[in-house]
Amino acid sequence: MDHNTIAKLMRKKTGSYFKLSMALFFFAVFVLASYVVYIQYQFQQAGQTVTDNSNSHMIEVQGRQRSGGYHDLECLRFQDKEVALEILNGLDGLDESAIVFSYMINFGFSDQNGQVYFLKGYGVPAVGKRFLLEDVGEGAAYCSPKKGKGDIELLVPEVKIEEAGCVGGKTRGFRLALKPLENKSVLFWDATDYDDVLYVNEQTFQSVVQAMYGKEWKDFMEGYDAGENFGIQAIDHMYIYVPDLDDLHTAAKRMQEGGYLVRYAMEPFDGLHHFISTNHILLMCLLSVAFLFTAFHVVNSFNNYIRSMQKDIGILRHWGYTQKEVFTVYSKIVAAPYLILSSILAVYVFVLAFCAFAKGRVFHILLSEGFLALLLSVMLLLIFRAIKKVCSSQVLYLLKESKEME
Repeated sequence: MDHNTIAKLMRKKTGSYFKLSMALFFFAVFVLASYVVYIQYQFQQAGQTVTDNSNSHMIEVQGRQRSGGYHDLECLRFQDKEVALEILNGLDGLDESAIVFSYMINFGFSDQNGQVYFLKGYGVPAVGKRFLLEDVGEGAAYCSPKKGKGDIELLVPEVKIEEAGCVGGKTRGFRLALKPLENKSVLFWDATDYDDVLYVNEQTFQSVVQAMYGKEWKDFMEGYDAGENFGIQAIDHMYIYVPDLDDLHTAAKRMQEGGYLVRYAMEPFDGLHHFISTNHILLMCLLSVAFLFTAFHVVNSFNNYIRSMQKDIGILRHWGYTQKEVFTVYSKIVAAPYLILSSILAVYVFVLAFCAFAKGRVFHILLSEGFLALLLSVMLLLIFRAIKKVCSSQVLYLLKESKEME
């Protein structure tokens, strides 16, 4: 009689105990696989909301306090960047590329149709494009979605600095390509709020300033820091990107102690990042406990099942079947339903992960399926090990133990 026929006969004889063991085992794996997808989903949501959100890493420096009062502020100067670097010395990732300015010009510029626009400039550091706004490119500007794409020519005045103040002379055309900005909330302000505000990058802002004052940008910075009157507050804010959220409150506190007025999105949530990290570790610990519990259930359940079949194993061995042949028979009993149920679980996990993740979908599907494959493989090896252990026992021992169980 071949192995398949014997396996079918033995499978019929196993009755409800084997089916119950398999059902309980796969229910445990079903819950565990769902939990794995859920943990990944929680990790992703926490990352998108806090950890990977650039706004969470930013500190906005509004000015330098003279006497500790909120309204007694000095305007920021270009040299404040070097001062900030000294204050933040020792914190990981905080170098020159992590600090940028946002710029402004206090008055508006008319275009060829008489429409007035206000210019704001922003820096884009090396730490990431999502720091403030993505780089719009030189000679271009972000505008309100209501404006739409197009080109405009701003009339930039040539400003002369005299003892009595700044005097505007003739104007020159400055062409900009407009790019509508959709849903770009930047830290504490919404870049889409105003139809008459244009956002240009640092290079374009420098070109406008150079056209206004007839000075090189380097000379303008030196004069501005020295207190020369240009009639504008060129620097609006200074932004500091802190790569490690654990250093965020430390960096903000240092800047405050250095006399700067700061604010940052995570200010009301001190310890939130630590809580999220701790929660992730706790979830992984719970997952490990669930994994161990499932493994214990599998080993215990199938050990009891194999022990209940010892008499049949002993009889087969007595009839001349080798250990390998008996092992093959009982492996087939387990393998057939195991593969069917494993396939159902794999499809379930695929559908669940596909629906749960819009971002990084392939990675999360592969990770979930990989965990499921690892779990099922380990469990199958444990089952086969339990079968092999019993099949390798002596015939008399198998028959004796079966008699005692009866």
